[in-house]
Amino acid sequence: MDKKHLLGLKTAIRTLDLEASKAFYSDILQMEVEENYDDGDGSKGIVFYVGPKGSTSLLEISAIDPKHDYFQDAFGRKFANDKVDLQIRCESVEYWAARLKNHDWPYRGPVRRPWGAWYLYLRDPDGIQIIIYEEE
Repeated sequence: MDKKHLLGLKTAIRTLDLEASKAFYSDILQMEVEENYDDGDGSKGIVFYVGPKGSTSLLEISAIDPKHDYFQDAFGRKFANDKVDLQIRCESVEYWAARLKNHDWPYRGPVRRPWGAWYLYLRDPDGIQIIIYEEE
């Protein structure tokens, strides 16, 4: 059997407030929309490019109605731990620190990590930790 490679990554987040998350990811983090969807049965969402338009890294945010057959109790709660976070590489941590400050969005950093990278720590509207980092 020939080896088949994995081709990309799409991360999905079930959000409590689709509009707040849409504003955060599109306005503050400047992610471009790849698609919007609404299944008409209580599930709707937005898929963003993480990086330039056409990138193979995608982030999906969705809101699922409690009556939807896919709904799980965890979808109705804020993220309660940092077992998972999103780490997004950037060209300039200084740019992102200034952008977050201008939008009055709370963050910590820049912090220089022992391996030389610079990290900014923030949270999305659901409490998920986002790390924006720059490698040297």
